Amino acid sequence: MQQLWEVKEKKKNERIIKGRDLVDVVFSWSVRDVLNSNLYKGKVDKIPNTFQSSKEYFRSFVNPIIEETHAALLSSMGTLRRAPAFKIWEIKPAKDFKPPKNLYYKVTLQTTSYNIMTSGDRKLLEFNDLIAVTDKKPYRIDDLRCSNEPYVLALVCGVNEDNPHLITILASKPIDLYEGNMDTRKKGKGVKRSISLFGVYLTNMMTNIRIWTALHPDPDGGNLKLISKVLQSNSEVGGESCASCQENSQNIIPNHIEKMLRSFKLNSSQEGAVLRCLEAKNCNHSNTIKLIWGPPGTGKTKTTSVLLLNLFKMKCRTLTCAPTNIAVLEVASRVVELVSESLKFGGYGLGDIVLFGNKERMKIDEREDLFDVFLDYRVDELYDCFLTLTGWRANVNRMICLLTDPKEVYHKSFTEKDKRPPFKKFVEERFCKLRTDLRFQFSTLCLHLPTVLLSFRVAERMNQTSDLLRTMTVSDVLRKENENDTRKQDCVKMLESICDSLDLQDYIGKFELKTLCLDNAHLIFCTASSSARLHMSYPIQLLVIDEAAQLKECESAIPLQLPGLKHAVLIGDEKQLPAMIQSKIASEADLGRSLFERLVLLGHKKQLLNMQYRMHPSISIFPNREFYGMKIRDAPSVRVRSYEKRFLPGKMYGPYSFINVPYGREQFGQGFSSKNMVEVSVVDEIVSKLYSVSRKTGRSISVGVISPYKAQVFAIQEKIGQRFDGSEQFTVSVRSVDGFQGGEEDIIIISTVRSNGKGAIGFLSNQQRTNVALTRARYCLWILGNEWTLTNNKSVWRQLVNDARARGCFHDAYDDESLAQCIKRSATALDDLDELHDNKLLSFENSIWKVLLSNEFLKSLEIIIDSEINKRVMSVLEKLSNGKFQQDLETENLFIQQDIDDGLSLIWAIDIIKKDNHYLQVLKIWHVMPSSDVSCAEKCLENHYKGYTKVKIERCRYICYQGTNVALTRARYCLWILGNEWTLTNNKSVWRQLVNDARARGCFHDAYDDESLAQCIKRSATALDDLDELHDNKLLSFENSIWKVLLSNEFLKSLEIIIDSEINKRVMSVLEKLSNGKFQQDLETENLFIQQDIDDGLSLIWAIDIIKKDNHYLQVLKIWHVMPSSDVSCAEKCLENHYKGYTKVKIERCRYICYQGYCLWILGNEWTLTNNKSVWRQLVNDARARGCFHDAYDDESLAQCIKRSATALDDLDELHDNKLLSFENSIWKVLLSNEFLKSLEIIIDSEINKRVMSVLEKLSNGKFQQDLETENLFIQQDIDDGLSLIWAIDIIKKDNHYLQVLKIWHVMPSSDVSCAEKCLENHYKGYTKVKIERCRYICYQGNVVVPMRWPIKSCLKNGMIRDVSRSFALLSVVDEAEETSEAEECVED
Repeated sequence: MQQLWEVKEKKKNERIIKGRDLVDVVFSWSVRDVLNSNLYKGKVDKIPNTFQSSKEYFRSFVNPIIEETHAALLSSMGTLRRAPAFKIWEIKPAKDFKPPKNLYYKVTLQTTSYNIMTSGDRKLLEFNDLIAVTDKKPYRIDDLRCSNEPYVLALVCGVNEDNPHLITILASKPIDLYEGNMDTRKKGKGVKRSISLFGVYLTNMMTNIRIWTALHPDPDGGNLKLISKVLQSNSEVGGESCASCQENSQNIIPNHIEKMLRSFKLNSSQEGAVLRCLEAKNCNHSNTIKLIWGPPGTGKTKTTSVLLLNLFKMKCRTLTCAPTNIAVLEVASRVVELVSESLKFGGYGLGDIVLFGNKERMKIDEREDLFDVFLDYRVDELYDCFLTLTGWRANVNRMICLLTDPKEVYHKSFTEKDKRPPFKKFVEERFCKLRTDLRFQFSTLCLHLPTVLLSFRVAERMNQTSDLLRTMTVSDVLRKENENDTRKQDCVKMLESICDSLDLQDYIGKFELKTLCLDNAHLIFCTASSSARLHMSYPIQLLVIDEAAQLKECESAIPLQLPGLKHAVLIGDEKQLPAMIQSKIASEADLGRSLFERLVLLGHKKQLLNMQYRMHPSISIFPNREFYGMKIRDAPSVRVRSYEKRFLPGKMYGPYSFINVPYGREQFGQGFSSKNMVEVSVVDEIVSKLYSVSRKTGRSISVGVISPYKAQVFAIQEKIGQRFDGSEQFTVSVRSVDGFQGGEEDIIIISTVRSNGKGAIGFLSNQQRTNVALTRARYCLWILGNEWTLTNNKSVWRQLVNDARARGCFHDAYDDESLAQCIKRSATALDDLDELHDNKLLSFENSIWKVLLSNEFLKSLEIIIDSEINKRVMSVLEKLSNGKFQQDLETENLFIQQDIDDGLSLIWAIDIIKKDNHYLQVLKIWHVMPSSDVSCAEKCLENHYKGYTKVKIERCRYICYQGTNVALTRARYCLWILGNEWTLTNNKSVWRQLVNDARARGCFHDAYDDESLAQCIKRSATALDDLDELHDNKLLSFENSIWKVLLSNEFLKSLEIIIDSEINKRVMSVLEKLSNGKFQQDLETENLFIQQDIDDGLSLIWAIDIIKKDNHYLQVLKIWHVMPSSDVSCAEKCLENHYKGYTKVKIERCRYICYQGYCLWILGNEWTLTNNKSVWRQLVNDARARGCFHDAYDDESLAQCIKRSATALDDLDELHDNKLLSFENSIWKVLLSNEFLKSLEIIIDSEINKRVMSVLEKLSNGKFQQDLETENLFIQQDIDDGLSLIWAIDIIKKDNHYLQVLKIWHVMPSSDVSCAEKCLENHYKGYTKVKIERCRYICYQGNVVVPMRWPIKSCLKNGMIRDVSRSFALLSVVDEAEETSEAEECVED
């Protein structure tokens, strides 16, 4: 057993060593390298079509696969906040730890669930996971760089199968196990110390390591026979049958095989494809690769299944693999179904079929039909049959003994001291248990053992024995042998025969069982990547790759090199989607190209499956003509009249329609992906109509909604929600094009999204993606799109629209009244939304409350997009603005839920804003959403309000009623009214009468009559006087102090809440001590602010801050809060957010500590300091007299530094004076942002300034080297010295026009660009849709991009322009000389 384990570990280590070069490359990357998306730009050559040798073939994939690995790691950095992080409980060097390279560590992960911070489905680390070992859980990329110790990359190279929390990792550099990384926890009476480290999951390198290993084959023992066949154009690949086999008649298929083929009712092309593959299998003269071309709906899976069934019958050892688990499961399920139909008894024969892979990723628990062939399940079942004491052989021997001499078994089962049961009862219990165990074990052996190990004769005998045991009773066991019934003797003989015939060990471990099953199986199913496990297995005769056009060629090299492999069959369609590639650089190098596609490009023959069984002929005709040259025929079953099904009335809803949606509007959704909310509403309307038909008629309907854009998919899913989940007869599936490959539905609705005046359709123009989208429907295909946009480009969509028009399948959405109303409501709602976006603070007519709309509320309206609902929502807001609140405002939460009809709820609250030097209560509108989703929103709002100060919360809760009666009728037992008598009686209001009434009734009292109240008033009045002084002078200078003390508004508010002169005195005493520079606290802290305890349970929060005073930056003591110590944590979170807005220079200045002691170097201007009568004049003269006066120019480096800084500052002064630059002969205005100017302040280098200005001058001439059709509005341009410039096209108002300008955002180190990009993404979320469109609008004159202008005409006076795309289209053709007047006419039209 120990030897087997060592063999297994050796194999794992061998795999790691083979992929070690790739791992070392990954380990060599710094964080900066990982974040550099252009790290390998210019280093990755395009993969050629032909190769001179296998060495050149393998080498061509090496750099692309490194770049793809780099892109995967870069992508994982973008989701670092959501990455699973595992607490490391213990870590120590492993036995094979050998610095400096083999840094292996044994790691124990925390097992308690609350200590494992994970997200997503991953609950444990897996083999070949790449992790970052850090001293804290990172939430952003900077956390990896700024922690106490730099992060360490590590590869999980071992996972304990019995305890997956025990792993072995290979680290990129030594891990410091020092005291700072130790946590101390109290446990009972003692103290427990544990390591404080985390393993953060980044990506899994399993597939890429396997590919790397395949690209570096063993020069001595590798099987390169098939690889050598695909290097160049070769007629043997996919060609005719072998000439030698034809001469010797070796490739003739037996008659019974051909007869069996005909029983499956294959068409001629399918049958021909299967026969050619079977002929190739029998060839021993050459190695062949057959190509089967399976367009959509042509029965590719059926053909593959029949081929594999025949190979199974011929006992040909075949590996079937595919790029994805889904594809593998689909073909395996079909084959198991076919094989099961031909089995004689007990599933005997299924042992020759094995499916293996990752159980969780395959979701095998949801596939009961594949349990019997899944390797892990099979091994668990067989393991119980091969245990030494309770296995099948031990039970057979026990049964033979019991049947032969039950008395002897009875006596041997007990000692003399044991209490014995009655003999007959003992025999009955023993026989029943053994019979049950044996019948189950015989059934398991027949089902799971390969037929090579368990012959049909033995299996049949097991089945007969099982039946015989089932009929036997205890009386048969006790019957003597000389009696007539021979069943007992027959059973004994059969059991003895089974034991003699089955030559297997009594005990077989799980590892041996896996090897046994894999080595003796005839059909093996797995992914192409997982086939690497078979390199140590028995030889494979034939390889079948399903969905071969979706498999990267370098990945197909894994199974093509399996030992013994002679022939391969590739089944796929290069006209559909290729493999997914994350790296743009690797994609341009053709890493995603499949072997199938390359062989087709070289002219290799492929067997076409030429009859489609899925689509109605009206659907299939366009993709057939456009992508397949009319080579595909429609099967008779789809040409019959009954296949044409009508689900909705009207010609528009026939089998094939293009529905023009003219007033759509492109917007940006998640991740700047495109969406079109008008099309979303149209989809929702059509799906709702289909559901009504299904519910009324009881008709089963399956609907698929496809869009190429993720944001559109998400928007449609949000709109549809879960309305149709409970229906068994009506199903709706909304997915992207990639998600629908291989799928089919009764009705497909395609939302093309794009709607603009430029005819820009982005990656919608991809023909493979279009082909997949157009070939998913069975009965009906309805395409939604903007005719103008789709026809104003040279893509396949232009031909599709023209074809639909020519065939009478072109329809306008306005032809359907319900769609027309839907579009009208959506367009109106979008116009309303634009107005709301422009003015988020509403004032209704005669209202008394301002209404503040949150971004979340506006996004909620975007999802609904219905003008009728908008009207009802606005009606509710108008009522609220009049102060007529129906809800009880005295609630626990600050926010309130108000129901609206249609199952919607409005979430609102009273909030505080600053306006005209006042704090003003407003109505904050948070959300409008389905009532069922309110609970989730409430949790988010609760977290939001945790950041509010107590004063702000009190102001939000303060309710003022107009009408005294409301205030005076709230009390039940006592009503005590506090007020100023003089103020209340010197007016003619009801309060004058109330005071006089109280005096007349003897209910009038003076607060000074109560001594405690008198003292309280005195202290408060004194404190208020002190506060007035502090308010008047927030910058304090104590006598003889060396620090200025700056009081924050929050601090003054804190004192207002306390209002106690005694506490005020103690606080001021602390401030005076601090102003003398005697700080008791350690200033070298992680935070900028410091907590200082005062008695009475109060704490003072203060910090060193920077202010401008007399043309200088001055350090001062900023006093933030005085508050109860228990509330400090909340204040700290607010301050952390506050300091995030500080620049790096300001933070450095705040952190700079100057002590008087050791060395004192004073920098200053001699002339300035000596031309006054201050102490500084004496200091300078004293230094000169003592020989301590020096000129900075005496140090050459300081002289150069001063020269550069002075020049840079002069340049900066000019830029600050004029932020809108116009270079000589330039065509673009250049607008400098404050962030850009701050960036230059930090750099302060005249040489770099010159290079930056040179770049700006080039940009101002309209010669942009970058591709402007990017997902983001902003663009990154590299400058030398590792700097990058961030710029964008933006819009400003100038001379009654909107003008495009170049907005310069930042100049910064390239490594910091990702952080800036996130800030800019948030900035652009505040732009309106129209402004974004104008920013994106590009106008070329030749090769030069010129700025556009739009007149500030009242587009909104008569309603927003409905079709933005049309206005842009008109503006784009306006002559520059007449631009203003003609543009105005277009807008007015």
